[in-house]
Amino acid sequence: MFKRGLTGTVIAAIIAVLALAVVAFVALRPAQNGSLTNDTATTTDGGIVINNGTQTEGDVKTYSQTFQTGFEGENTKVTYQLAYPADSFTVSGNQATISIKETATGKTHTVTILNNSGAGFMSSQEAFEGTDAKGFCSGCASASAGMSFKAGTDVKAWANADKEVIVFKHAPGFVIAKLYKPSAAVKDVLKTLSISTSNTGQGTANTMPVTVYFQNNAISSVADDCRNVVAVTRQVPKSSATANAALTALLAGPRADEKADGYTSAIPAGSKLNSVKIVGTTAYADFNATTESGGGSCSMMARTAQIEKTLLEFPTIKTVVLTANGKSADLSFQP
Repeated sequence: MFKRGLTGTVIAAIIAVLALAVVAFVALRPAQNGSLTNDTATTTDGGIVINNGTQTEGDVKTYSQTFQTGFEGENTKVTYQLAYPADSFTVSGNQATISIKETATGKTHTVTILNNSGAGFMSSQEAFEGTDAKGFCSGCASASAGMSFKAGTDVKAWANADKEVIVFKHAPGFVIAKLYKPSAAVKDVLKTLSISTSNTGQGTANTMPVTVYFQNNAISSVADDCRNVVAVTRQVPKSSATANAALTALLAGPRADEKADGYTSAIPAGSKLNSVKIVGTTAYADFNATTESGGGSCSMMARTAQIEKTLLEFPTIKTVVLTANGKSADLSFQP
């Protein structure tokens, strides 16, 4: 005759079997929604490891790029990497700017790694107010970023109903992320961003870096502000006349590969620099008549923004005065 009920030994065995079944179910259950299943990335031997090689529903790809940035001959090599689900995003980059495009909506979020040597911003608040990030997020109020970044400090955020900007300190200056809402998925990508820097000194024996500004509607649309321009680093022949070298590089326009990535210039072909001189903290730049010819008010605002921001990269320059063929400033560069 069996006794009614179950003995303690039998009950313990049943509980153990049920526990094993639950563990097996969790281990075999696939990740949901195709999102990255980790919150941060780790760097091993220079590469990003996502979940120790585990992938979600879509393939996870790693994008990386190395570029050189600098100011007044001091160069810094910057290498960045991030991981993203290939079925949800495509990622491309042009030196300091990373473009993250959503497959479903076509919206392009941008992340800019800003060298602060020339700008001299003291805080993320200043970087937001002193760059085109504020124009991108017009009417935005202070908000919570809702995330942190490896080696990033002073993390600040601003948002309105449609857009969001996140700024934080990280060598060689600041990282500025301009996002469209809803932003949860692209923030998962941003969490994997890894940046490393190394000082390369004075560059090569014969070149130096300068920063120039072009338009790129995919990164910073002129529909939001005609003066929206994007920084690009150039290596130019080494010279003590750095302002002249920077403006000459600007007038040369975007390279073929940059044009393919959407970079354009509002400055007309055939524009030439007559002279540039620095008096105190003011730069006086005079150009030929072609430089101010053609285009409406938005085009004129864009080209003057390209020139002014290129010159304001130099910390000793606080004000820029533009003229054409020696005319007075109030008669030059008018639409």
